[in-house]
Amino acid sequence: MKGRNLKVMTFLMSVIIGLLVVGNININNDTKYVQLSTKEYQQAYAERNQLLSTISKLKHSNDEIKNKINNYTYGGKQDEKILEDMKQEIDYNKMSIGFAAVKGPGVKILLSDGVDTLTEKPKDDTLLYVKTLHDNDMMKLINELKLAGAQAIAINGQRVLPNSEILCGWAFLNINGVKTPGPFTVDAIGDKDVLCSVLERNDSYVKTLRNRDISVSIHKEGELHINGYSGDESFNNLK
Repeated sequence: MKGRNLKVMTFLMSVIIGLLVVGNININNDTKYVQLSTKEYQQAYAERNQLLSTISKLKHSNDEIKNKINNYTYGGKQDEKILEDMKQEIDYNKMSIGFAAVKGPGVKILLSDGVDTLTEKPKDDTLLYVKTLHDNDMMKLINELKLAGAQAIAINGQRVLPNSEILCGWAFLNINGVKTPGPFTVDAIGDKDVLCSVLERNDSYVKTLRNRDISVSIHKEGELHINGYSGDESFNNLK
């Protein structure tokens, strides 16, 4: 009886030891501990930081793409408003510098020399010079119009730009490279009452021209049409 109990006890102990051995093997297989050197640890730490940085950049890029999609989806009307504002600004700038046709109230000035033909010219050359309209006379008149608030000016249909030249060429004036003969018509858009008042002052340049026997007539106009400059619009030396 005792021998039989001893066998049973031995069997149970064997089973228990076997289970412990198997459990210990599984634990060792499931948990692995690796010891890293200092260099390996630093390399692993750098790789970790690089991965975190890449993830952050991808997240930022994803947010930007989402914003673009939202703008494309919901920003159509806003984009149309921006484009319309830009177009209006371009049109205004073209009018201001003289590249677009304009209309508005102003004054029309008619100018002609004191003598119209060579047969009627004075015998004195000095008197002939005094009675003739010159390029500096036209420039002074244009400057006076600008000071009076003229917003657009044309001479015989040639739009006066900020860089327009006005040069004498015998009986002609060269304006924007175009020869135009006298008599001359100057159209100026602005407040017609103010323009006329400035031009008719006793100390105006118009008064000086009249004193030299040059014919000057000024007419108020309810609406003038001035064409835009149609020549070369390139500005190669500007940046």
